[in-house]
Amino acid sequence: MVQRAGDGEAYRLGPELVALATRVFGLGELRLAASPELSALARATREAATLEVLAGDSVLILDEAIGGHMLGAAPETGTRWPAHATSTGKVLLAGLPEAELDALLPDALPAITPKTITDPRALRRELVRVRRRGYAVATEELEPGFVAVGAPVRSADGRVVAALGIGGPKTRLTPARVAELARRLPPAADRVSARLGRGAVHTPRASAR
Repeated sequence: MVQRAGDGEAYRLGPELVALATRVFGLGELRLAASPELSALARATREAATLEVLAGDSVLILDEAIGGHMLGAAPETGTRWPAHATSTGKVLLAGLPEAELDALLPDALPAITPKTITDPRALRRELVRVRRRGYAVATEELEPGFVAVGAPVRSADGRVVAALGIGGPKTRLTPARVAELARRLPPAADRVSARLGRGAVHTPRASAR
């Protein structure tokens, strides 16, 4: 149900608890719909690909596919991260109704790294850009040297219910590579949405800016 973190001091959700949550909240269909895309993304990019959902003010890794590089992110199912410091979290926050976002955001956001967005007003401006572009980028906001791109997965009624993410070291995820991933990831997320009954999904044109 729970596992010790690498430092031996903290705990995180274990695979059995994640599996239980999957059954209780009906997330099995989501994992099934996303699995082929995660595998394809990991093969094509050689970077780690994840399926993540919002859990309070955090994101929860529901499933993952490991990339082919020896040096890279090693996400684990059940791991949680602060939503405001991740690309997937920004995507999920951007999809919330305004009232839910108001209730979720505190007056000040914790700084995970020196580049984490800590001003809620600045985060809201970032979320507007995320909605417009159809994807989010987090550059060293969760961990120094780590860059990630996220895109929304929608349910049949159009709600953002999950996010696909690709992350890796800054040495590989250069601005040009991030732009490439920003073109590749939203169509993959759209295909997951289609499997959930969303049908044809229009993704805003990706931009590196």
